[in-house]
Amino acid sequence: MAARRSTLLRSTMLAGAASVLTIVAASSAVAQTAVPQETVLPDQATEVEEIVVTGSRIRVQDYVAANPVVSVTAESIERSGQTNLTEYLTEVPALAQSLTLQEGADTSTPGLAGLNLLDLRGLGTTRTLVLVNGRRHVASSPGTASVDINAIPVALIERTEVLTGGASAVYGADGVSGVVNFILKDDFEGVDIRTQYGVSEAGGGENIFASVLFGDNFADGRGNVTLGLEYNKDDALKFADRDYTRTGNRFIFVNNPDDPETFGGAQTPNIPDLILANNARYIDTTRGGSIYTNFANASTLSGVSFLGDGSPFIDGESAGGFIALGGSGTPLDDFNDDLLPGLERGTVSLTGRYDLTPGLRVFGEAKYTQSQTEFFAQPSYVYGLFTSLDNPFIPAAARADALAPGGLGTFDGYDGFLPGPGVLVARDNFDLGTQNYDITRETWRGLIGLEGDLTDTISFEASYVYGRADQETVSKNVIINDRFFAATDVIVSGGQPVCRHPRRQLGLSADQPVRRGPELPGRDRLDHGRIHLGRDDRAACRQRLRLGRHNGLLQPAGRSHRLRAGR
Repeated sequence: MAARRSTLLRSTMLAGAASVLTIVAASSAVAQTAVPQETVLPDQATEVEEIVVTGSRIRVQDYVAANPVVSVTAESIERSGQTNLTEYLTEVPALAQSLTLQEGADTSTPGLAGLNLLDLRGLGTTRTLVLVNGRRHVASSPGTASVDINAIPVALIERTEVLTGGASAVYGADGVSGVVNFILKDDFEGVDIRTQYGVSEAGGGENIFASVLFGDNFADGRGNVTLGLEYNKDDALKFADRDYTRTGNRFIFVNNPDDPETFGGAQTPNIPDLILANNARYIDTTRGGSIYTNFANASTLSGVSFLGDGSPFIDGESAGGFIALGGSGTPLDDFNDDLLPGLERGTVSLTGRYDLTPGLRVFGEAKYTQSQTEFFAQPSYVYGLFTSLDNPFIPAAARADALAPGGLGTFDGYDGFLPGPGVLVARDNFDLGTQNYDITRETWRGLIGLEGDLTDTISFEASYVYGRADQETVSKNVIINDRFFAATDVIVSGGQPVCRHPRRQLGLSADQPVRRGPELPGRDRLDHGRIHLGRDDRAACRQRLRLGRHNGLLQPAGRSHRLRAGR
């Protein structure tokens, strides 16, 4: 589905008019040519309302402050056809490196799957401060201050202001790269219903979105209450859904083996740095495991000498790093993660305000959001697993090489490198299934406050914000390391292979610890929670914010000074 995108971005350089600048301009000795000015009659003058500038909290008349601000309107978001705010905001150059659903589909950081985190200037999501109506929002990623933009209802947004200059002096260190402030509607009246369905031109990745807004002004416009309901579902996009990512068809860019720069040499004109290849493999692991036996004699790129069955490991053509073209290593084609994780979320939100007097207003917000993410990652793996030399399933050729001069089988355990004579094993556990993650996130947020004007130029606000974010991650097909290690630590007793520690006997018949697939006895028991099961991790974040601040314009002795203070 191709959506016509009309982006209405207003980028305004905000600069406050300070009295010192007026003095400098007035005392300048440089002659300047006066430019005729058009006279504006009194009945033609336009009244400009006060607005609060994101990044300063100071009310000004002229929408001018010291840092650049990009403002994105609700109309431009709706016309774009995007239901994911972060996807749309990445059109702002300063936010181009934000974490979207696609970037979150990374097996190295599965806990980020389903999150949409803003990143100003590529300095990191924790250095970008996200505000809602100028107030902090509870974090969504445990252990950080990062806010999941999925928790902000799209239909309720009036506009989004992106302050691309540092704001740490006002907001603290988490605003060092800038501030993104979501301004919600507070004067909506009527009913607004929006439904949308989308699917990519190549199929897959369906998107369903629906929102309903109910708003009403009462007491002659002095009060407003708005209720919002929102639902969004993004189906997962699998590797098999695209011809170019299916097994055997996947081409990826790798370092060019014919380019001297790949191996630290000088730049060479007319030789490309990268080439497309569909036989890229890892240089150190294989489908059936790999064995390190003797680094002194190893002739391979990584030091691996043998495959799991005892046959020699064959190198491919190095493409730099841990990648080779061809050879015995595990093909990158075998790792079929999700291209996009599935995401389903729903939000209920309520906003309200009431003007007690022309200069005094009470306001409040309440919101609940739940999101569900499903993400399929690569299989589990072990790397550098020590296997004692008395394990009967080490192949004879590997054992002999380990006992040769310089081999790992000659270590006595006192050198600090290995606990004793043995070998090191690496294994990609394809036979244990693909790791997958079900992540449920819930966000509650509520606030109540009072704001008003002390004088014509000085205003104040007092508010209390409570936020709570819970995350539950159910990981499936994930090995329990200590049980896995115990199950592969095998010796011979009574002529039979048994686990070294009887108390850790798991019912797993020991076999080649580097062999994959159906050749691993006890696989049926692995699937019943012996060394491989689902894991449930829970994390929570709480926010309690008491805010008091006042700001305005002081005019002692004919001079004007802007003042802001708060806690």
